[in-house]
Amino acid sequence: MIIMDYIVKYDWDVILNEMKPMIEKELKKRCAHAFGDLSNSINGKIESNGLNIYGEYYWKYIEWGTYPHFVSPNKLKAWCKLKLGDENAAYAVAGHIAKYGTKPQPFVREITNQKIEEFLIEALKVKGAIRLIQK
Repeated sequence: MIIMDYIVKYDWDVILNEMKPMIEKELKKRCAHAFGDLSNSINGKIESNGLNIYGEYYWKYIEWGTYPHFVSPNKLKAWCKLKLGDENAAYAVAGHIAKYGTKPQPFVREITNQKIEEFLIEALKVKGAIRLIQK
Protein backbone atom coordinates (compact mmCIF):
# COMPACT_ATOMS: atom_id res chain seq x y z
CA MET A 1 0.00 0.00 0.00
CA ILE A 2 1.33 3.45 -0.92
CA ILE A 3 0.53 6.39 1.29
CA MET A 4 1.11 9.81 -0.19
CA ASP A 5 2.29 12.45 2.20
CA TYR A 6 1.83 16.12 1.57
CA ILE A 7 3.11 19.14 3.36
CA VAL A 8 0.83 22.14 3.65
CA LYS A 9 2.89 25.25 2.89
CA TYR A 10 1.60 28.72 3.78
CA ASP A 11 3.00 31.70 1.89
CA TRP A 12 2.88 34.31 4.64
CA ASP A 13 3.93 37.11 2.31
CA VAL A 14 0.83 36.47 0.18
CA ILE A 15 -1.39 36.13 3.26
CA LEU A 16 -0.08 39.26 4.99
CA ASN A 17 -0.22 41.31 1.78
CA GLU A 18 -3.88 40.36 1.51
CA MET A 19 -4.63 41.11 5.17
CA LYS A 20 -2.76 44.43 5.31
CA PRO A 21 -5.35 46.61 3.53
CA MET A 22 -8.23 44.92 5.35
CA ILE A 23 -6.68 45.68 8.75
CA GLU A 24 -5.71 49.23 7.78
CA LYS A 25 -9.23 49.97 6.49
CA GLU A 26 -10.91 48.61 9.61
CA LEU A 27 -8.56 50.49 11.96
CA LYS A 28 -9.13 53.73 10.06
CA LYS A 29 -12.87 53.20 10.23
CA ARG A 30 -12.95 52.52 13.99
CA CYS A 31 -10.37 54.98 15.36
CA ALA A 32 -11.12 58.45 16.72
CA HIS A 33 -11.75 60.88 13.87
CA ALA A 34 -11.66 64.41 15.26
CA PHE A 35 -9.16 65.84 12.74
CA GLY A 36 -8.12 62.71 10.85
CA ASP A 37 -4.51 62.73 12.02
CA LEU A 38 -4.66 59.27 13.56
CA SER A 39 -6.67 57.77 10.72
CA ASN A 40 -4.32 59.24 8.11
CA SER A 41 -1.26 57.93 9.95
CA ILE A 42 -2.34 54.27 10.07
CA ASN A 43 -0.06 52.28 7.82
CA GLY A 44 0.87 48.62 7.74
CA LYS A 45 4.33 47.35 6.81
CA ILE A 46 5.29 43.76 6.20
CA GLU A 47 8.59 43.21 7.95
CA SER A 48 10.70 40.23 8.93
CA ASN A 49 8.65 39.65 12.10
CA GLY A 50 5.26 39.90 10.37
CA LEU A 51 2.76 42.64 9.67
CA ASN A 52 3.36 45.72 11.80
CA ILE A 53 0.80 48.51 11.96
CA TYR A 54 2.02 52.03 12.64
CA GLY A 55 0.13 55.17 13.62
CA GLU A 56 0.42 58.39 15.57
CA TYR A 57 2.04 57.84 18.99
CA TYR A 58 -1.14 58.76 20.86
CA TRP A 59 -3.14 55.77 19.53
CA LYS A 60 -2.38 53.98 22.81
CA TYR A 61 -3.96 56.78 24.87
CA ILE A 62 -7.14 56.42 22.84
CA GLU A 63 -7.03 52.62 22.98
CA TRP A 64 -6.34 52.31 26.72
CA GLY A 65 -7.55 55.65 28.07
CA THR A 66 -5.52 57.78 30.47
CA TYR A 67 -5.17 58.50 34.14
CA PRO A 68 -6.17 61.95 35.34
CA HIS A 69 -3.73 64.52 34.00
CA PHE A 70 -3.48 68.20 33.09
CA VAL A 71 -4.32 69.28 29.55
CA SER A 72 -4.16 72.91 28.54
CA PRO A 73 -7.64 74.12 27.58
CA ASN A 74 -5.99 75.90 24.63
CA LYS A 75 -5.06 72.51 23.18
CA LEU A 76 -8.68 71.37 23.47
CA LYS A 77 -10.43 74.39 21.97
CA ALA A 78 -10.41 73.19 18.34
CA TRP A 79 -11.61 69.73 19.37
CA CYS A 80 -14.39 71.19 21.53
CA LYS A 81 -15.52 73.48 18.73
CA LEU A 82 -15.62 70.55 16.30
CA LYS A 83 -17.19 67.97 18.61
CA LEU A 84 -19.24 70.09 21.02
CA GLY A 85 -19.87 73.22 18.98
CA ASP A 86 -18.33 75.45 21.63
CA GLU A 87 -14.62 76.08 22.08
CA ASN A 88 -15.28 77.49 25.56
CA ALA A 89 -16.20 73.97 26.66
CA ALA A 90 -12.46 73.31 26.61
CA TYR A 91 -12.18 74.52 30.21
CA ALA A 92 -14.80 72.04 31.44
CA VAL A 93 -13.30 69.21 29.36
CA ALA A 94 -9.81 69.97 30.70
CA GLY A 95 -11.20 69.92 34.24
CA HIS A 96 -12.90 66.58 33.58
CA ILE A 97 -9.68 65.06 32.21
CA ALA A 98 -7.76 66.43 35.22
CA LYS A 99 -10.22 64.74 37.57
CA TYR A 100 -11.11 61.51 35.72
CA GLY A 101 -8.69 60.98 32.83
CA THR A 102 -10.07 59.70 29.53
CA LYS A 103 -12.09 56.57 28.84
CA PRO A 104 -10.62 53.79 26.70
CA GLN A 105 -11.82 53.48 23.12
CA PRO A 106 -10.44 50.01 22.30
CA PHE A 107 -10.53 50.16 18.50
CA VAL A 108 -7.42 47.96 18.08
CA ARG A 109 -8.63 45.30 20.52
CA GLU A 110 -12.06 45.31 18.88
CA ILE A 111 -10.50 44.42 15.55
CA THR A 112 -8.24 41.81 17.11
CA ASN A 113 -11.18 40.18 18.87
CA GLN A 114 -13.79 40.56 16.14
CA LYS A 115 -12.17 40.72 12.71
CA ILE A 116 -8.70 39.14 12.50
CA GLU A 117 -10.02 35.62 12.06
CA GLU A 118 -12.35 36.81 9.28
CA PHE A 119 -9.45 38.62 7.56
CA LEU A 120 -7.22 35.54 7.81
CA ILE A 121 -9.90 33.29 6.31
CA GLU A 122 -10.30 35.71 3.39
CA ALA A 123 -6.53 35.92 2.90
CA LEU A 124 -6.20 32.13 2.86
CA LYS A 125 -8.58 32.02 -0.13
CA VAL A 126 -6.15 33.97 -2.30
CA LYS A 127 -4.36 31.97 -4.95
CA GLY A 128 -0.88 31.05 -3.74
CA ALA A 129 -1.62 31.49 -0.04
CA ILE A 130 -1.67 27.72 0.55
CA ARG A 131 0.17 25.06 -1.40
CA LEU A 132 0.32 21.31 -1.04
CA ILE A 133 3.78 19.90 -1.58
CA GLN A 134 4.25 16.19 -1.98
CA LYS A 135 6.93 14.74 0.31
